[in-house]
Amino acid sequence: MNTNHRQLFTVLALLTVALCAFLFDSLYREARSVAIAKLQQEQTIYARQAARGIEDFFANRIESLQALAHMAGVIANDAEGRQVLRYFYDTRPEQIVAITRVDETGVIRTAYPDADVVGRDISSQPHIVTLLREQRPIISDVFRAVEGFDAIALHVPVFQGRVFKGTVSILLNFEKLASRYLDVLELGESGYAWVLSRDGTVLYSPRQDIVGKPILEVINGDHPLDVMVTAMLRGEQGVAEYSVDALSGQLDGEGQKFAVFLPVPLGNTFWSIAVSSGEQGLFAELAAFRNKLAILIGVFFVVGLGFSILGARGWLLVREEAKRREAEERFRLVVESAPNGILLVDDGGRIELVNGRAEELFGYSRDQLIGMSLENLLPQRIRDAHPLHRADYFAGPRARAMGVGRELFILRKDGAEIAVEVGISPIRTNAGILVLTVIVDVSARKAAEREIVQQQAQLAHLSRVRTLGELSGALAHELNQPLAAILSNAQA
Repeated sequence: MNTNHRQLFTVLALLTVALCAFLFDSLYREARSVAIAKLQQEQTIYARQAARGIEDFFANRIESLQALAHMAGVIANDAEGRQVLRYFYDTRPEQIVAITRVDETGVIRTAYPDADVVGRDISSQPHIVTLLREQRPIISDVFRAVEGFDAIALHVPVFQGRVFKGTVSILLNFEKLASRYLDVLELGESGYAWVLSRDGTVLYSPRQDIVGKPILEVINGDHPLDVMVTAMLRGEQGVAEYSVDALSGQLDGEGQKFAVFLPVPLGNTFWSIAVSSGEQGLFAELAAFRNKLAILIGVFFVVGLGFSILGARGWLLVREEAKRREAEERFRLVVESAPNGILLVDDGGRIELVNGRAEELFGYSRDQLIGMSLENLLPQRIRDAHPLHRADYFAGPRARAMGVGRELFILRKDGAEIAVEVGISPIRTNAGILVLTVIVDVSARKAAEREIVQQQAQLAHLSRVRTLGELSGALAHELNQPLAAILSNAQA
């Protein structure tokens, strides 16, 4: 091998190494971004699941207490009312720790099961001060009960007419509540959830030693986590990436953490829930991918072309995945911004997806429409026959327009019928065939068409009347001419 060949080989080798390094860096960065995005999407689902569960829990309890607060016996706090409160407690032993009736001055007048607290003045407690001032449902901060567990008090005001008569309240075991909605989250070995109160107190954490402490003391100035906590205390939603190495007391594990956080509105206050996961589980597969790619770089000097093909193929796969996600996002945006109602229906007639315009057309909320049978949105006279039409369509699905030449109707939530035109197209997915249904409200056009027909009928009627009038005049003129001649001859 001469000097020129050696130089050329060296240049090609360096170019090959540079190309491999470039491909390695590009592939790894994009794979890392995809992995983080997928992780944050899963974390958001878990956080919303927990937040929704907690919100619904308190909403149901407030609704139940408001029902109690309207009962005459509870308002008067008489024997019947006390019996109602005791029955309420006895039928929910797993949900509530205690139930009380507090008068308008903040003194406990009835309590079950611990009657020893009757007569105790709790008007100085912060949440009672707020309740006496605002006279609306109040949820207390988490506090340590005398029984030794973390608890939450929920108070609902009682009125006699417009006169404030105090509250009916329940005491909840926060540890059980947290276990019910947070411990069940499947976050992997390195994942965990934690909850802050509005004032920054740690309400829930895998580390019991920091529960009840101010979070700013726990993180001890760790800047990325401090920024995240500040946003959480403002009731914001977002994502964060931080390193626990900067913490004086680590929340869990070591290394990089990826988190999503969102607020949980609770009447007079809010909590903020964060779901965090460590990089250990997230990048386990990426580390294997990185090692294999490093080996391939060495092999590339022998089988450069083959390695280039493999690298390009891997890059194309990653790009294809990114394009797929982008196409899905565009599809979602197009569906949501469409001027017509859009439904996505499975072969059983169950609604899988709706847009905002469909909510307006049918008068139902999105949550009500999702999972509803399509037959429930059709007038009764055609509802029974529709499953047969649907089965016939799925036997040979194809794009087609309906409503052309005849009127179709949908049934709104309020019972009104609306004239529509419907276009349907099959969409083949991994889960089977779905039908994309586009619904156009033509009620205004139908009304306009009916008005035009009426106007045309009126014009035709007027035209006939005018024609008859002209014909009558001409006939009278023809008859008058002979008559005039006869009279003239007679006079002569």
